[in-house]
Amino acid sequence: MCPLLMALSFFSPITIASRGPIFKRTISSFLMSKTHLELEEPRKQGIFGRKMVFCPLHQANESVDGLIVTCPTCLRLFARCCPECGNSDRTYLLVHTDGSCIQNKEPAMAGIGVAVGLHGSDAQWAMPVDDIADPGGARTNQRAELLAALEGVRRLSDLGDAGTGQTHQCIGRLGSTVDSPAISWVIATDSLYVVTGITKSMPVWKVRRFPDCTQSGPLITKQTNGWITKTGSAPVNLDLFQKLDEQIIWSEGQHNVEIGFWHVKNKYNKLADSLAKGAARTASPSE
Repeated sequence: MCPLLMALSFFSPITIASRGPIFKRTISSFLMSKTHLELEEPRKQGIFGRKMVFCPLHQANESVDGLIVTCPTCLRLFARCCPECGNSDRTYLLVHTDGSCIQNKEPAMAGIGVAVGLHGSDAQWAMPVDDIADPGGARTNQRAELLAALEGVRRLSDLGDAGTGQTHQCIGRLGSTVDSPAISWVIATDSLYVVTGITKSMPVWKVRRFPDCTQSGPLITKQTNGWITKTGSAPVNLDLFQKLDEQIIWSEGQHNVEIGFWHVKNKYNKLADSLAKGAARTASPSE
């Protein structure tokens, strides 16, 4: 018999049962130890493909709100870093964003909310969506969510290094204080549409992009610049995805940061949601 088949037959349910309870406990212990060994393999936490990823064990041992810590100095919000993942020298500054649309059918009113901290005019912003913020754009929840994420990156860029934790002490690691750490900006949003679009769909659209966007055809126009979905149509809200992509690239180069996205629902999302709804109520209805 093949050695592999012999080994498999040795651990078959019938063979295990025939060898008695002591043998079964031994096999059970072996399988348990293998599981623990797998969990003890090096884990990773960080931004991968523009997506914020937490260490699985770290995330399993903490509540969603427990993954966030507030700096006592600046009251900014940071993601706790797992000290065993090899990235304990990196700080993750969170900006919670949300978009709101009242009467999601025309005429509609929309607003966005951004929060990087708990208090202060330089930590929270509420903006109605008008033709200055989104000229010619429809007032929808999806566009409001994208505009909020875009505004979040812009606000962090406006704050500069001093306002984002690079030049003063901020809590970034679990129970530790770090001075001038390597820093990442994380857009925390409850919009799966935004996170999936920027982390998964956008790279595919770029690869699928036609090199000659001026060629004739019903699906390829100058308006889409050659960016298409797998069905050959222009992605919905492509203009805002492109603006968000361009802002991320610019900010990463300007501030030497890494920017990622975290799909999450927590109490700080409610803060951003409140800001967005308040702004939407003051917006002018779209025509």
